[in-house]
Amino acid sequence: MALSREREAKAYREALEICQRSAQRMKGLLGDLIDLSRYDTLEPDLRMRECDLAEVVRESLEFISPLATERQVKVHPEIDSIVARVDPINLSHAFINLLTNAIKHNPEGCEIRVTLKRAGRAIQFIVTDYGQGIPAEAIPHLFDRFYRVDRSRARTTGGSGLGLSIAKAIAEAHGGSIDVSSTLGKGTTFTLSLP
Repeated sequence: MALSREREAKAYREALEICQRSAQRMKGLLGDLIDLSRYDTLEPDLRMRECDLAEVVRESLEFISPLATERQVKVHPEIDSIVARVDPINLSHAFINLLTNAIKHNPEGCEIRVTLKRAGRAIQFIVTDYGQGIPAEAIPHLFDRFYRVDRSRARTTGGSGLGLSIAKAIAEAHGGSIDVSSTLGKGTTFTLSLP
């Protein structure tokens, strides 16, 4: 499109910016699909080591802080120091996906509570938002690949519809699970549990 005819420098720049955004979006989708294909194998390539999960959560919060600032979202962390044998890079990917969803799919200025704690013999990473909630009929499909609760927001919020599928695959690769509970008009809680 940019090369189809002579243009002003500003028009070339706008066309190239559109190309760059499209390429970044395709790169993200491709990365998500590669991640999912890794977890679809019988033995995903996890690099397990002992680490403090509180540090993994803090790093995940730092990663999403520009998005939270942009959307004026207040994040309230309640993080216990818990040493566990995990793949910190992959687990951080799951945490970031859950945090990003909570920020992107709620109104600007909302609040999110992030908790890391022991619960009996499990470790729980919990993301609670106090936003719009998710309709009950959508809950069984949330972890399906490419599923979107509100398809009309696909272009405005970006993403591939794979974030929750990836988070679930990472949790399961660690022998864990993800649960969700939601009430319309009151908010949603995602709980990633690890043994």
